[in-house]
Amino acid sequence: MNFSFRPEALPFLGGLAMYMTSYVAASIYLMLKLGQAIKMRTSSTASETVRLVKTVRRNCLCLVVIFVVTDVVPGFVLLGSFSLLGADNVRPVVTVVVRYVCISCSSYSWITTVVMIIITKPYREKTMQMLRSLSTTMNN
Repeated sequence: MNFSFRPEALPFLGGLAMYMTSYVAASIYLMLKLGQAIKMRTSSTASETVRLVKTVRRNCLCLVVIFVVTDVVPGFVLLGSFSLLGADNVRPVVTVVVRYVCISCSSYSWITTVVMIIITKPYREKTMQMLRSLSTTMNN
């Protein structure tokens, strides 16, 4: 693999960084708006609706944090290594970042699934029910 610095890659890397940053910024903005909607509810707003919005907000926050850790941070490390270290010293950093990105991209789906099962009560209860029935079936 040739990880030497190529100026023609800068627009692509910059666009990728802008996309990731705009995704995180839009997500944070929408979560703040949801928080305001929860605080300024009317008398006709049902408590179940408020609870559902809080659950959705928590789930969205977890997904954004996972996205930042698995995609945004490595992208900025990659851009920073090109700009701060120079073409000669960037190879070891890029190798580690590429390996991390490959692992994080391949494990993103199961990480988000496990997190959603853990933090969402109906998913957690149904999963535990399925696991109990499976263990009961296997023991018989």
